[in-house]
Amino acid sequence: MTRYRGRWLTAPLGVVVALACSSPAQARIYWANQASTSIGAANADGTGVNQSLIGGASAPVGVAVDGVHIYWAHGGGSGRIGRAKLDGSEVNQAFVTTAAPPQGVAVDALSVYWTQTVSGAGHVAFAALDGSAVNQSYLPTGPAPCGVAVDPDKEYWADGGDPGSIGRAHGAFTPTQGFVTGVRDPCGVADTPTYVYWASRAGNAIGRARVDGTETVQTFLSLPSPCGVAVDGAHIYWSSPASGTIGRANLDGSGANPNFITGAQSPCGIAVDASVDPSPPSYAFPTTRVGGGSSQAFFIRDSSSSPLAVTRVAFAGPDRGDFVVIGDSCLVSVTPTAGGCIVNVRFTPTGEGRRRGSLRVISSASNSPTDIPLTGVATDPRPPRFRAAAVRPPTLRLSSRSRRAPGATFAYTLSKRARVTFTIQRASAGRVLAGRCRPSRAGRARGRRCTLLLRVGRLVRSSHGGPNRKRFSGRIGRRLLGRGRYRVRMSATDQAGRRSQPRIVRFRVV
Repeated sequence: MTRYRGRWLTAPLGVVVALACSSPAQARIYWANQASTSIGAANADGTGVNQSLIGGASAPVGVAVDGVHIYWAHGGGSGRIGRAKLDGSEVNQAFVTTAAPPQGVAVDALSVYWTQTVSGAGHVAFAALDGSAVNQSYLPTGPAPCGVAVDPDKEYWADGGDPGSIGRAHGAFTPTQGFVTGVRDPCGVADTPTYVYWASRAGNAIGRARVDGTETVQTFLSLPSPCGVAVDGAHIYWSSPASGTIGRANLDGSGANPNFITGAQSPCGIAVDASVDPSPPSYAFPTTRVGGGSSQAFFIRDSSSSPLAVTRVAFAGPDRGDFVVIGDSCLVSVTPTAGGCIVNVRFTPTGEGRRRGSLRVISSASNSPTDIPLTGVATDPRPPRFRAAAVRPPTLRLSSRSRRAPGATFAYTLSKRARVTFTIQRASAGRVLAGRCRPSRAGRARGRRCTLLLRVGRLVRSSHGGPNRKRFSGRIGRRLLGRGRYRVRMSATDQAGRRSQPRIVRFRVV
């Protein structure tokens, strides 16, 4: 059970499965063609226009998306909310039955909302995301409500009329019809983490105010009678019924293009795919000991006016195995408009030095996949260690006639990055004389036998933590090793000068 806007609701356990949809290859916008029976769609760059993505609607006026489904309000005929998959499949024209023809529609993590007027009284109504638990009079509004928007804490709606207003409420408590006053016949409403936007039909403008009600601008954008408005992380979109167009402008109001998309049939409601704005956008973990850990929380903020569906959280980059998710609220349910979810990441380095990766959030957002660069420096005060070492094959067949002798491979596994020195020594018979092993000479039989080790060469190679392979041709410089018994003394030195215990491996040349 979850307390949400003063209501106790149960989030369905299957919601994670329902969100397992692929993110859009490109951001899309959607609009309701109220002069026809269709819901239109296009890519957010204005390409791929489809005026009839969904057909069979009755004068649709409002539209909303949540990363999984598209919802629309039937403005004509009997009261209904329709729903379909984002690709236009699985159409259900009567997903929810309303008490009167709805005018606006919005959706959050748990519910679908709409505005309607019954017997002269306006209300915001809602139902659960599966169409059940319908409440036809959740919030009172003015007598002619139009658009509606929701965020994790509040609802906003347009009280139509000239003058009209933008209303606001915290759940079903203390509705304020005059959150923004002096609006000329508002309809579409959209909210983001920072601002609330509205379409002022009689004022020929898009208005804007901060979510706390300050900095109200009634004419943020001057437009011919807009009906709907939607916002993502980069642009503002609006619909103009009289011209049958969809417009677009930058978030600061510059670069307005009222004819961004043409050919719509009196469009009103409009929605756009969500966008992600992570915080922090990148992170450098503090210096961490190998085998230890350091944690950081990332807030995956929905910066658009549509809910966000996160379908997967993963890691990418050369050292992605050094990062792990230890907590994730993003996959629990859809993230509401202007809300966010949290992913907790732990840096658990497996090797010394600078480590690099990225947290990858795959979602319904227009900028999915969203990568958050991660870095960290790992230290290991322990000297390097050889976990394994061998010469393969242990017997080399070399010939001075062939410069392409098959040779051998030094195979070894290191605990950390280090510089490895291979000292190659030849074993020969000797005798102990005066306490030292000396070369045996013909006819000398005094002293006990011993093995004399003569250094014939040395090789050096930078190696990484984990398995390594060093090819050995059987030559030291230009000189081919002669027949006999040899050993390789391997030693490793890390960046701090810490030296490993040597590791000895042996081979023969025949």
